[in-house]
Amino acid sequence: MANFRSKDEWTERLMSPLYYEKFTQTMWNAAKEKNRKNGWTLVSGAWAPWYFNIRQVGDAPQLFHDVCQATSEMIMGYDDVGLLIGVEMAGVPFVGAVAINMFNLGKAQRFGYTRPTPAKGLTQDVVATMLKDIDAGVF
Repeated sequence: MANFRSKDEWTERLMSPLYYEKFTQTMWNAAKEKNRKNGWTLVSGAWAPWYFNIRQVGDAPQLFHDVCQATSEMIMGYDDVGLLIGVEMAGVPFVGAVAINMFNLGKAQRFGYTRPTPAKGLTQDVVATMLKDIDAGVF
């Protein structure tokens, strides 16, 4: 198996570029005033003081590669991961890149994705049902 970087090494390599390129937004560097004041309310209803915008990280190919590499290495530290899911829409290319990277690192990994839903935003229950359907081969 390949020699993986530690979490600290990945943190040092990724956090500043993600922050300065505004792929990671916080209440201190958010593009929108409302997020600087209030943070973010996620689809799940949870509040967060930061937001990782994977949609635009593709504009920085090396940074996208590094994020996928770091994610792959972290996932490969667990033996019980049987399926990766990319949540529509931004998660689809991300999960594909992570799965390919894991394959190149010596672990073939199944992956799938959720489909767009008519209503904006997915609840945790809807996502859980979609994941069960994917695992059962319904999708």
